[in-house]
Amino acid sequence: MTSTAEATRSTQRRIVWVLSVAQIFSGLGNGSTLALGSILAVDLAGSEAWAGSVNTALTLGTAVTAIPLSRLALRRGRRVALTTGLAAAIAGTFLMVAAVAAELFVLLLGGAFLVGLASAVNLQARFAATDLAEPAHRGRDLSLVVWAITVGAVAGPNMVAPGAVLAGWLDIPPAAGPFLISALGMVVGAAIVTLSLRPDPLLTRRALDRVDLLPASRRSGAWREGWRTVKQHPTALGAVIAVIAAHAVMVAVMSMTPLHMQHHAGHTAGNPDTIALTGLTISLHIAGM
Repeated sequence: MTSTAEATRSTQRRIVWVLSVAQIFSGLGNGSTLALGSILAVDLAGSEAWAGSVNTALTLGTAVTAIPLSRLALRRGRRVALTTGLAAAIAGTFLMVAAVAAELFVLLLGGAFLVGLASAVNLQARFAATDLAEPAHRGRDLSLVVWAITVGAVAGPNMVAPGAVLAGWLDIPPAAGPFLISALGMVVGAAIVTLSLRPDPLLTRRALDRVDLLPASRRSGAWREGWRTVKQHPTALGAVIAVIAAHAVMVAVMSMTPLHMQHHAGHTAGNPDTIALTGLTISLHIAGM
């Protein structure tokens, strides 16, 4: 084994560890939004017709920014792309705090859109774990990072009750507190990535392979070419359709469940124990995922 190969393996082990720890903290980001989103949407919009709007904004934020973040990674490296996405998501949590305090529905949707970047970052992080991985270990390294986010994602919805306590200390609405805890988690995650994801795995891979990935990423037809390839392979097309259908059902259930639980709670809907139970329910759902 050459010294270069040994150094690459050592670097890869460190990168997987750094990404896994960062994922635990950044995974807190969406938890509070998933647990409280539909409830806040109905409260601020004044109609149950808007119950799914926050989760829709959250998902749109993830989808719309996934490709720009990937292109940023190709230009500047994984560290810059991941940190940029988390910075935007942190700004989103503060927008949601402001939306709750000012009772502005549009601001709530804007904040949820930005928080969606945390999901885009979490998705990109799993691929960052494979940049320097040996072919035989790519699945394992990716899985370790995916598993790590489970800790933060499951803990996130359970921050509703502690967040309400924090809100009391800060004299802000109880529903705003959990988003501050989400912001703190993402700040820690961003700091870990910024300070510890060195050397950058994607830039290192590019240097080792002596290839420039930018020209392919800039082709105007790359997206159309990819979609054409999917359509030409029935198995791939079936997989895409299955994922779309599964997510449609999942997001619908996740949007309706908190509001449904609040209806069953009746006059105790605003009780901290009831809100905490809602967070626990969403946590169990995420654990199942």
